[in-house]
Amino acid sequence: TVSVLYWEKREMPPKFVQGQGGQRGYSRVGDSYGMLGLHNTLQASDADPGMILMTRGFDLHTLGLPLAQQEPFHPTFSSPWSDAPVKVQPDYKLPQCYFVQPPHLKFAMFQKFALQTLFYVFYSMPRDVLQLAAAQELHNRRWFFHKGEKLWMTRAEGTEPVKHGDHERGSYQIFNPDKWSIDRRDDFTVYFSQMEERTDNAARSPQPQGAPQAAGHASPQQQQPGR
Repeated sequence: TVSVLYWEKREMPPKFVQGQGGQRGYSRVGDSYGMLGLHNTLQASDADPGMILMTRGFDLHTLGLPLAQQEPFHPTFSSPWSDAPVKVQPDYKLPQCYFVQPPHLKFAMFQKFALQTLFYVFYSMPRDVLQLAAAQELHNRRWFFHKGEKLWMTRAEGTEPVKHGDHERGSYQIFNPDKWSIDRRDDFTVYFSQMEERTDNAARSPQPQGAPQAAGHASPQQQQPGR
């Protein structure tokens, strides 16, 4: 069967009406909230000023906006509820510490760095001349780089290792970069061939102002630990 819509000719919101065969259709008669009711709403707003805001909005000329000027006024217009112009540049002051020029880093300053700072420079600046400076200072403080363990270590304080030809055995302090701590290892054997020694690479590398003169030092490629 063909669905038949029942049209109702009275002002009412749109609704579905039942047709033949149980099918539902849409009634466009009395649609006060769609396109069909827009004309009647605009006419009603002329008689009811309260409807103007809903249908037509504000008249921009009544808000005091400089609509006649050619330049855009959004850079200076802050709000229709504010008489003060907008501030393009906010008021702020930089702290004095931002204007302090950091001193130029010199090799001589590494002598004043804490041990943890030297390890930080060594591991965070690979293939850099500052890594050479940190390693040089670690050597000056009786630390050596173990090429097999790939760790920095030094003889434990107050102990003396027992030397046997090409190696020595004793207690050592080892810097652990994973835990960022210094651990102690007793009864540990160190072969002298595994102890990284200084070379002439440091003497040939660029030296910043104030760099101490050393016999030599391992290159960044040799000093870079395999982690």
